[in-house]
Amino acid sequence: MKISIKDKVRFLNDTGGGIVVRVIDKDNVMILTEDDFEVPAAVKNLIVIETTEKVAEEPYVSDLSYNYAVNEEEEYYDEDFDENDTNIRLLLAFEPEGGDVLNNKLNMYLINDSHYWLLYNIVTTSEDTQAGILSGKLEPDTKLYITAYEKEELNLIKSFTVQGIFYRNGRYKMQNPVNETVVLKHSRFYKDSSFTENDYFETAALIIEIEDPCKQKIIESVSQADITKILKEKDFSENFHKQEAQKFKAKPEVPLLEVDLHINELVDNSNGMSNAEMLEIQISHFRSELEKAISDKVNRIVFIHGIGAGTLKMEIRKILEKEYKFLNYQDASYQKYGFGATMVILRK
Repeated sequence: MKISIKDKVRFLNDTGGGIVVRVIDKDNVMILTEDDFEVPAAVKNLIVIETTEKVAEEPYVSDLSYNYAVNEEEEYYDEDFDENDTNIRLLLAFEPEGGDVLNNKLNMYLINDSHYWLLYNIVTTSEDTQAGILSGKLEPDTKLYITAYEKEELNLIKSFTVQGIFYRNGRYKMQNPVNETVVLKHSRFYKDSSFTENDYFETAALIIEIEDPCKQKIIESVSQADITKILKEKDFSENFHKQEAQKFKAKPEVPLLEVDLHINELVDNSNGMSNAEMLEIQISHFRSELEKAISDKVNRIVFIHGIGAGTLKMEIRKILEKEYKFLNYQDASYQKYGFGATMVILRK
């Protein structure tokens, strides 16, 4: 069954449905539910009730803070646009959470500093493995939040590759496509001087220009004196060879608390139970484990809810937003959990 962006769908194995806002891969899509939540879903678990053609008269317009499909009508022709304008800047940015350069967590952004629309794809390379982390469409003169990384996570990433096509409606001068690889020099993430004032954030950020198509780029090097200082403070190599990575990973870490909310982990036998009864048990366990983690002063806790129709995930996040506004949460590690877990940050 073929499913397209803007198709209206229903879940086969659960109540509710929504609109397809992004195709993740050939087997999975992202659904904007009737409760305004984004939920990944397997194509085989969906049924199309209105095709793209039927809903075209009422197109879905995205919230720019998310990677939703953008209404084509918004790609308007700007009469004041100079068709010979070639002033394009494409950048990656790492902003320390809370504006504190000493913070171990960095928020990653893609910045389109141009008057062109951008079709983009971002890929990471770790060892010999490549993984796409986000793709979509970005408005002119817009920055897009991609994800958040701990500095230790960035140490395991060799490079980011940004692919892109700039375009406009109406007459314009065609731009070369972008296929740029940024090889990371990990020591920069630990230098205060790497985070500078800029035009894109109210706080200092590490800005990386993506500018020359089809040409590999290495983040600017640091002096040997800087490297020596960082090695003493951080105890890992400026080149970050595999041997050093293994040594770093061998350091004792505070274990991450995991709570599996799958119903078969909570009851001996779920036969005969309704979806509502199972959800009630899962939410009750979620509340008790969260309260216990707060009481025990746990730093972070991961709730494994699975993908399914996304009902449990949505209920968890509703509770967090309504009753625990003082806590932060985010998708847990995609490499470990896929889309099936939420990490709650109790203490920074």
